[in-house]
Parts: sequence; structure tokens; C-alpha cells
Amino acid sequence: MTTTLKCVAAGLLMLSAPLCVSAQVTTAPAIVIKQPKPKYDTFRGEVVNCTNKAITVRDPANVYKTRTFDFSPGLERKMENRSIEHGFKITIKFQHASNVAVSLRGKKLKVSQ
Repeated sequence: MTTTLKCVAAGLLMLSAPLCVSAQVTTAPAIVIKQPKPKYDTFRGEVVNCTNKAITVRDPANVYKTRTFDFSPGLERKMENRSIEHGFKITIKFQHASNVAVSLRGKKLKVSQ
């Protein structure tokens, strides 16, 4: 009986051991990653064609270098009532490694009514 009593005592001890032990789980603070600032490039040229959605510009130094830029949603809203005629010299600010124009600069940007 003593061995049976020892086995029962050991069994009770094993059953009660997990109840006494508490898990040591701590939540770490969230890791905050800074978003990189978007890089912008510029392109200067003469307007070849301009629509409500995109603009095609030719480099005056190299006639064979033409680029077509899509307008960003904000710029597209601004260009709804504007027209740019062929031959105007403008500067386009666009997102790095893409063809999305963010802003246009030029002397003869007209507002059509």
C-alpha cells in the first residue's frame, strides 16, 4: 500500500503542478517603421499632346526622347478645366521610377471655360 500511496501522491502532485505555474508571456510594444518619403524627379520639355488623363512631352535637347505621363488623381482634378497647347515649355514633377505626374509648372497653363 505504501507504493500505491506514493503513486497517488505523485499523481496528485503532477496534476496540481500545472495549476500553480503561470505563463510568463509579455507583449512587446508594436514596432513602428517609418515610411520613406516619396522621391520625385523632374522632366523639362515641350508639350506634344495633352489630354484629361495624360500628357506627352518631348525633350528639346533630344528630339527622339519623348515621355508620356499619367496624371495623379489630384492633378487630374486640377486639369479638368485646363488646356495646354502644343509647343509650350513645361516642367513635370513625377514620382521616381514611374510615369505618374504629380505637378506641372509652366508659363502658359490656360484655364478653359
